[in-house]
Amino acid sequence: LGLALALGDALTPAAELDRARAAIVVTLVRAQLPAAALAAVAFHLPTGWLAAGLAAPWLLVAGLISLLGLLRFHARRHELRAWAGVRASLDRSAVDIGLVYLAVGGAWLLAANLGMQPLGFHEPLVTLTASHFHFAGFAAPVITGLTGHALARRGAGPGARRLFRAAAILVIPGPIIVAIGITASPLVEVISACVLAAALAGVALLLVFALAPATRPRLAGALLAIAGLSVLVTMALACLYAWGEYSGLAHIEIPQMIELHGTSNALGFAALGLLGFSLADDA
Repeated sequence: LGLALALGDALTPAAELDRARAAIVVTLVRAQLPAAALAAVAFHLPTGWLAAGLAAPWLLVAGLISLLGLLRFHARRHELRAWAGVRASLDRSAVDIGLVYLAVGGAWLLAANLGMQPLGFHEPLVTLTASHFHFAGFAAPVITGLTGHALARRGAGPGARRLFRAAAILVIPGPIIVAIGITASPLVEVISACVLAAALAGVALLLVFALAPATRPRLAGALLAIAGLSVLVTMALACLYAWGEYSGLAHIEIPQMIELHGTSNALGFAALGLLGFSLADDA
């Protein structure tokens, strides 16, 4: 869903998809679901070369998706030289950077299936980092970009546009900042987690109050509203967990974070948000 929406004509700069880029898109459309299915099977196998071999096609697909994001970003390099151009294209930039982050998630997924410990991380942190870059890295910026694009198409007021710009500026680097915070210190972790949470709370407000009521069909609007409410809950949990890491008073442990934060992010925010945008009449 995210890939299909990210490659929509309205978000693609004119003349961007030349023959080479079109070939990448065709390859991705054909390979995405089989590669994802193989990666899912890999999780049910012991770590090793067989599991890694099943996860490797997803890394290849994710790498091509990231390459496409870089090509799209490069195609708009001239409009990004001035702040006015940066502001005007934040929706497309969020989508492009989201595509780029996916390769990071794919690489960590392969490392998890190989039993590697990159940067000294142990399981389940390696797998959780892979998940982080698939959802906070890919889905969150893509949904943020789609939100900004929908606001522009519907002629949203200046308040909504300002809130979108503030949120997008923080969401785009957010996954990297949080990852650095986790490796740096508990204080940096709690600050970075709460900054990203505040940014996604802004996106949630836009989804629930600015987009969902006017989205047709109503099912699409309801899905966007549920996605917005879901991310409010998941980001509150992220702040609570980070505060526990900093203060030493754990309010929620990793197993509960996986069950509550992870599931709500994957199914509530990412899946329903992307599905809502795909079903909208003006998608």
